[in-house]
Amino acid sequence: MDTKQIAVIVLLIVAAGTGYYVLSLPADGGESPPNGDEEPGEYRPPFAVPRENVTLQDFASNLLSSDKVYIVEDLRGLGAYPISKNNIMQCGVDFAGSEGIVGKEMKIYVLEEDSCSHSSGNSTLEACYSEILAASNDTSSAVIWIEKGSIPEFYERGLLVRVNETYMQGDCSIRPAHPEEEGETPEAAEEEIPMGNESS
Repeated sequence: MDTKQIAVIVLLIVAAGTGYYVLSLPADGGESPPNGDEEPGEYRPPFAVPRENVTLQDFASNLLSSDKVYIVEDLRGLGAYPISKNNIMQCGVDFAGSEGIVGKEMKIYVLEEDSCSHSSGNSTLEACYSEILAASNDTSSAVIWIEKGSIPEFYERGLLVRVNETYMQGDCSIRPAHPEEEGETPEAAEEEIPMGNESS
């Protein structure tokens, strides 16, 4: 992955995050709480250490160089928020089908109140969290943790994505740019980045 492609991915994620943040501001009530600031339980994104955020470019570079991607859909505490719950699951599906992570080993976890579903079956929350913790400490892995909220956070080995009732299908995606393959200059490719895409 060259620097131009990483730069285009960074711009795409920044534009999407900004657009999503503006669109997710509560207009007239709706389905807003809980927010990512609230603790839905003892199992939190293990990579999300306060004051250890990295730049979007650092995360994008690490994600693209990772061999394995773990996608965590945190549905705990969302029984009263069915739209957000469905949107978190859709975001996970959208990330899993993203061009930028095709070919990488992938594992998807769905955290519910007392259990965890994953691509290999069902487990306890503790067993899944143990695997997610190990992945977040593995330099060949990246973790994408999706929960209800509105402001994304970037870490060296993980992305904390927050979605709510305003999520649009396809907003959660990682797409590397290939301007050379299309006969475009990198500048022209950057200008054509859709602003409505969301990674948070």
